[in-house]
Amino acid sequence: MREPAAWDARLGPRRPIADLAPAIRLGLAGVAPASWDPPPWLLAHQRPAARRLSAALRVFGSALLCDAVGLGKSFVALALATRYAGFTLIVPAALRAQWRDLAARYGLAPRIVTHEALSRGARLPAANLLVVDEAHRFRDAGTRRYDTLARQVGRADLLLVTATPVVNRAGDLTSLLRLGLADRALATLGVASLEQAGAEGAANALAAAVAPLVVARSPETARPPIPLPDLHGARVIRAPPVESALLIRVIRGIRGLRFPTFGPDAAPLLSRHLLARLASSPEACRESLRRHRAYLERARDAAGRGERLGRAAARSLFGVDDAGQLELVLAETAPLPAAQRAMERELSRLNAVAALLPDAGPNPKLRACLALLRRRTGRKTIVFTAARATARALASAVGWRGVAVVAGRRAEIASGRLALSDVFRLFAPRAQGVASPPPLLTVDTLIATDVASEGLNLQDADGVIHYDLPWTPLALEQRVGRARRLGSEHAAVRVWWLAPPEPLDRRLGLTHRILHKASLQVALATPRTTAVGRVDLVGGPLDRRESLLGEIGALVSGHSVIDQAIEPFVVVRLRGSRGDVYRLIARETPGLPVDLVARALTSGDAAPAPSPAPTPDPGWIAARLRAIRLAADAGPGHAAARSLARRIAAHAREAARNRFLRLLPPLDGALQRVLAGLPVGAERELGDLLERPNAGQLAAWCDRWSPRGPGLDDPEAVAVVWPLG
Repeated sequence: MREPAAWDARLGPRRPIADLAPAIRLGLAGVAPASWDPPPWLLAHQRPAARRLSAALRVFGSALLCDAVGLGKSFVALALATRYAGFTLIVPAALRAQWRDLAARYGLAPRIVTHEALSRGARLPAANLLVVDEAHRFRDAGTRRYDTLARQVGRADLLLVTATPVVNRAGDLTSLLRLGLADRALATLGVASLEQAGAEGAANALAAAVAPLVVARSPETARPPIPLPDLHGARVIRAPPVESALLIRVIRGIRGLRFPTFGPDAAPLLSRHLLARLASSPEACRESLRRHRAYLERARDAAGRGERLGRAAARSLFGVDDAGQLELVLAETAPLPAAQRAMERELSRLNAVAALLPDAGPNPKLRACLALLRRRTGRKTIVFTAARATARALASAVGWRGVAVVAGRRAEIASGRLALSDVFRLFAPRAQGVASPPPLLTVDTLIATDVASEGLNLQDADGVIHYDLPWTPLALEQRVGRARRLGSEHAAVRVWWLAPPEPLDRRLGLTHRILHKASLQVALATPRTTAVGRVDLVGGPLDRRESLLGEIGALVSGHSVIDQAIEPFVVVRLRGSRGDVYRLIARETPGLPVDLVARALTSGDAAPAPSPAPTPDPGWIAARLRAIRLAADAGPGHAAARSLARRIAAHAREAARNRFLRLLPPLDGALQRVLAGLPVGAERELGDLLERPNAGQLAAWCDRWSPRGPGLDDPEAVAVVWPLG
């Protein structure tokens, strides 16, 4: 045929809209759920998630489980693992025992490797499935943790588990996807380059393209048979950490610091860091000022000896509490040389700021929190702070009565230090599955930094106080998720925010920053998030589609003409090398047209026109199918793959010229894989090998890596919905 797309765009017979509902739902889901029957220990809302993810893993080799906090993602992940001969869990160190115990409950004994071990370059055991818990920790493609995992994915399927795949930017999601997918793996689904889409923040296109790989549901949509507690947000409290007049003086003092041993770009970051510590508490600010003084004294003394401090000295400016707050690349920057006189003047300025913060004085923010805790006597409350110094100051203010502090790897109660697991048992015995402690050891208030915000079961609590605001809504949502979980016996969880007072927030921009990032999250694959004063930010396209899926049913092809004045849309089936994928495309609306589909599915059929019957125009459908074919046939899209292809070709020419014939077959195999598409770890490893190509090493690389794409091609329109008139 001269134009095969015109044939594939044929409309088929006219049918009632109800007959086409399964095809429309397939267009939203992206893949047909696997016929597999999940283990009986899954709850009703977890079973469809497991079936869809099983199909996604079969077709793409990668999938994302992004259900909201508290819906039981761990159970779904373990159910999927039962389909594989061997699997490895990649989890935060703090959650290792929890995962091990949960797996043992169902007779599973996975290998477990921690995130922290990967940061040290640990090797992964051989596995058919890799399950990465709290996968958002791998959103930064420049970290050693990410690189170590990326280079070891190999042929294993990859399940990424996180309630918050997007933390700061759209590129967070694409970095996760690139662990298991080629850059062009979703080209026929509307994203020609994952890396480019992430850099450009193309939320609409990304949400539609990743739909077949993702299950992302809020509790309101998933509707678990055991309901989660309601969330009740209290008013936002803006109380300063010191008296208002003193606060202005301290802010001016911090803004007057010059940070002479760092470049001009660093000063605003360091100033913001100190302002954030001030927003936490006078104690936290004093601690950071002490670090700055100690660092500057070392720099001054080193300059007197004709020496310069290295990166380790710069990192000493930040304690363990700061790691997740500002993500300062500054900590990896070598200090610059500075005149001793400039450093002496800076020391004087630091001493002047520190002198403004006495060891004791009025703290309106602390008083506000103590008032909240007094009203909650006898109830379990988690108080989240950004600094260990703040946590200990708050515990001292309540006299350490019924209080535990968790910060970093340390935990303590009034009588001294304890293991983290012991403190969690004292605070949440029911959630931890242990007997209640004696009254003298009972902990009613857990004061914690964000080390306790991920993955832990602490649902004995029914109150969460954000004593300090984090830099992302991820931490806000994760914090609330410690209490709002399956198995909670509470009807509601109450949430309070202690936001910085206006003079500080104007300079830090915390509340605005959190709201902006939360809006981006729900536009992509995050089903539920929160902002300051808002506990109910839900309803992104991937979450809204879930209420329309239900039982999909058997596919019926054709077209419907309906009595709604809506935009036409088409469901396209793409034949894949490992299974079919469905894509729903509206004529004008970009992204995933969930609201359009909802209107169509609840509409009635249009009555037949007297003569002739209304017939949709298939021209725009043929144009879309033609574009999909062109996308499938395009070569490697991103710069790294094109560079690898050129380097392979150059080595092949040189090998042929010098009669190194053994090198040609593995080079040819590598080129085929690059052109077909590879995940980022394979590209990085190949780039290293091409520095000095070796036939044996290249052959081993080819054995370890295969093209990671669904091979989607051969598009065909299977259902068309058209408005009357």
